[in-house]
Amino acid sequence: MPIAPLYGHDPLRARLRGAARRGTLPSSLLIHGPRGIGKQRLALWLGQLLLCESGLSDAAPCGTCRSCRYATELGHPDLQWYFPRPRSKDTEPTLEEVKDDFIDALRERLETNGIYAPPSGLEGIFIRTVHLVVQQAG
Repeated sequence: MPIAPLYGHDPLRARLRGAARRGTLPSSLLIHGPRGIGKQRLALWLGQLLLCESGLSDAAPCGTCRSCRYATELGHPDLQWYFPRPRSKDTEPTLEEVKDDFIDALRERLETNGIYAPPSGLEGIFIRTVHLVVQQAG
């Protein structure tokens, strides 16, 4: 079941698409704003845009090519989604445990079309998650 489509953010999406076309998209972006406006979904949309097989046309992301389908099903190998998670009960979880936790969390979010309850404020992206990101990037 794919994640919910992105609604709104049209001017920002046009700016991001234009920057990608010109090759001026920054190497990192900080997306911030009020809770519940779709910041994480916007970031996933940007990843989908960059992976879409139709290129950077006005129709991209097309939503129908293999890369778009994989992206919206959270199964594209080149699109990783990391988000705040509760601190592990173990003092130092292994990278495999952190990876398994994210796999389970992604599965849960996919079952609800990518819509989830607001975090309690105790979650975070802890150092072992950063280690996992670095390992997977390598």
